Amino acid sequence: MKKKISIVSGLVILSLLFTYCEQSDEMDAFKYDDEKIVVDPESEIHLEPTNLSKEEVNKKCCGKPKVLDLFAGQHIKVGKVIIANDNKFLYIRYDTSGSDWWLQETHLFVGDESEIPYTGSGNPKIGHFPYHCEKKLKQEKTFAIPIDKLNDCFMIIAHAVVVKMVNGEQTQEETAFAYGQHEFPGKRWGWYYEYCQQDCDSSDDKSDDDNNSDDNDN
Repeated sequence: MKKKISIVSGLVILSLLFTYCEQSDEMDAFKYDDEKIVVDPESEIHLEPTNLSKEEVNKKCCGKPKVLDLFAGQHIKVGKVIIANDNKFLYIRYDTSGSDWWLQETHLFVGDESEIPYTGSGNPKIGHFPYHCEKKLKQEKTFAIPIDKLNDCFMIIAHAVVVKMVNGEQTQEETAFAYGQHEFPGKRWGWYYEYCQQDCDSSDDKSDDDNNSDDNDN
């Protein structure tokens, strides 16, 4: 009888330990909602926004830019993320102009799906994304990433910390993700997007929707 009780007690303890580890894992994944993201020094590349204007990027890029909605707090549309490329660079532009929301931090993952850094429960490790930028508050940031080491198609996770400014005062802070075709496998809300390099030899014009969208940015 004592042996059975011992076995049952052992199973209960193991179950509690497993539940605790799983909850701790999920809590770690959610920490960046309320705390400053700690960037992994071995995975980070501090990425400065390019000095190219959006008009110059539009002239350089090939094919049709992809325009993704940028959602804060899962349901608040605060802007958009525009993705394009030329023969040398992948361009990713965050844009919240025309709203009360400003970009405080930006974190980017660009690479193969198998390389996305996840916790054990399938939530993204934002601090382990390869690119990040912390600058003074801005409503537009365009990044240029060398494209020669990327495959023809790859995944992009565009994350940001955004703040709402009203009469010069910060009234709200949220984490934001660009909307993509795929949701994270864990319980964390958010998306990643599959992008394929646009053919620079093609004579296709940019789509009317993309041109109109950029025209309304000013």
